[in-house]
Amino acid sequence: MPPKKGLKRKRVTKATTVESSPTVEPSTTTTVEPSTVEPGSTEEPSPMVENNPIEGEGVEEQQVPGDLQVQSLSPVIEDSDKNEEEDSEKNEAEENEEEGNEEENEEGEESSSDEGSRSLGEKSSSDESKEDEISVENAPENQPENAMEIDEETEAIPPLSMYFPPSEYVKKIKLSTRCYIHEVLTTFDELEPPMSKSERAFFEDHPSFQHVFHMPRDPNHRLMGMWMLLLRTAHIDRKKEVWFIVNGVPIRYGISEHALISGFNCKNYALDYKNVGSMEFKTKHFKKVPVVKREDVRKKLIEMVPKGDRSKDRLRMMVLYFLTSIIVAPIKTGEKAPQVDQFCLKAVNDLAFCRKFQWGRYSFDYMLDTISHTMNHFNGFVTENEKYIWPVPGFCLPIELLAFEAIPLLREKFIEDIAGADEGCPRMCKVKFKKNHLKGIPLDTINHELGTTQVIDCIVSPRIEEHALMRAITEEEHDVDMADPVVESWLKRHKEGRLIRFEELYQQDLQARGIIAGPEIAGGEDIPAVDGQELPSLAAVVEMIQEMKVEMTDQLNEILVVISGLDDTVNSLDERVKSLEAFREAQKVDKRKDQEEKNQENDGDPKETTEEKDGDPKDTTQEKDGDPQVTKMTTRSKRQLG
Repeated sequence: MPPKKGLKRKRVTKATTVESSPTVEPSTTTTVEPSTVEPGSTEEPSPMVENNPIEGEGVEEQQVPGDLQVQSLSPVIEDSDKNEEEDSEKNEAEENEEEGNEEENEEGEESSSDEGSRSLGEKSSSDESKEDEISVENAPENQPENAMEIDEETEAIPPLSMYFPPSEYVKKIKLSTRCYIHEVLTTFDELEPPMSKSERAFFEDHPSFQHVFHMPRDPNHRLMGMWMLLLRTAHIDRKKEVWFIVNGVPIRYGISEHALISGFNCKNYALDYKNVGSMEFKTKHFKKVPVVKREDVRKKLIEMVPKGDRSKDRLRMMVLYFLTSIIVAPIKTGEKAPQVDQFCLKAVNDLAFCRKFQWGRYSFDYMLDTISHTMNHFNGFVTENEKYIWPVPGFCLPIELLAFEAIPLLREKFIEDIAGADEGCPRMCKVKFKKNHLKGIPLDTINHELGTTQVIDCIVSPRIEEHALMRAITEEEHDVDMADPVVESWLKRHKEGRLIRFEELYQQDLQARGIIAGPEIAGGEDIPAVDGQELPSLAAVVEMIQEMKVEMTDQLNEILVVISGLDDTVNSLDERVKSLEAFREAQKVDKRKDQEEKNQENDGDPKETTEEKDGDPKDTTQEKDGDPQVTKMTTRSKRQLG
């Protein structure tokens, strides 16, 4: 029997050979649209489709939802003749006119095989069979399992231990930094002769060093924020990053945070970077110095005079002084100071290498060694001694600012933005500490302002305007670190966008600082704590303290005004008393003089008065008894006068 051609649609399938069979089992297929019979055509509606309405009879098409839109078709074995093929082509043209540009997946082919008739609309190619297999694999029955994988929550594993117990969180010591930024910049400004254009351009155009010149100049570092973090250092297996747990929330100090805050080149080292440079510069300028100390470099720099524009020796000395005073400054100073970094001594011999080297990563590695040395030195116990000073060497600015970048509450309290700062600069060039009457920020103040907040960034992420900077100074994949399931659980949970909270460490932190907090209950901020005391909100405490501060200031001003008035009154009284005493003394003197004069006028000379009163006994006797001779002379004199 010749092969039978099926009705053609947009997708034409390969015709199959029809073999004669006494009985053909019916098959099912999707609904086939009825064909229209042209006028004058001898073709009659095909009886092969049962319950298929004929166009024009007003019978509504039956629609069955989904895969149930199938109708039973009776198998038909047709004779192969040319008229049938022509009619089939006409039907195809008519149906194309009705369908227009719509694409249908239905097929009108009838074919028979050894197993029986195939369904209309069934895909016959092997590719279509593969598509069916793929669709089965992606069937809805697999969706619940995938949904469970997406919604699966990673549990944050608490750290195995902390370097310091909570009892040490409030202990204060004096910290001394070995990051001499202010000293270096001041020394550069005071050089004689002044820095040349080429020397200044080297630093101001350096990819990393330029940011130090953009910073606000402040001779004082604020290290208590860093000390607050160091007291909360967690024990982890990773060696190339440090994690701190503050109020139950982990904070990372890694190469990304160091780069974001400093802006220094933190890409991976070249494999042979330690072999670059030579000791030629050291031999030339420190030939007779067995141990080259940082102070030796500074002294030599001040004495140097550049020999022409082509001479680069003073610039090399400036770079060496910059590196050994800011990037990798030693811990000890004075006579016990060690030699400056050996790698820096070699590197300054090649200024081109100094320009492109990863000084950010080098300073970060140095800070990791400093933190490790600090943990080993204290060994979990801090001795409070006012005379004891713990030095912090190296480029500590990134970790100095980390606490204020990761904790918004501390940033708002102690940090302010610099107006007009370049958006392409790192964080340390765009912020500064708010001014106060102290050189630093006391640890008690930081602990108080920290309060009970858990709004803390585990990882300090760059802002939109900082992405270009981070692409220029960091790698997508950094050096491989030690495997650490604890830290990996934190990072995975952070990547899922979930919070990381350790309730036990949180309560210990609060208790160490004398803060009592109840259990976390949604909407229960005003519920009394467990011990019956109601914990006021931090905003209320701050407001109360500010009000008290204002009242105390006003009262103090009033007291000062009163004291000032009393001082004036006392001074005026003193002057009046002195004038009165002087006037009284003058009056006494005048009165005494007047009295003496009166006495002299009234009484005369005391001697004369005495003589007049008492007289001479002889004279008295003579007057009483009389002297015959005198009496006679007196009588004779009277007579003569008479």
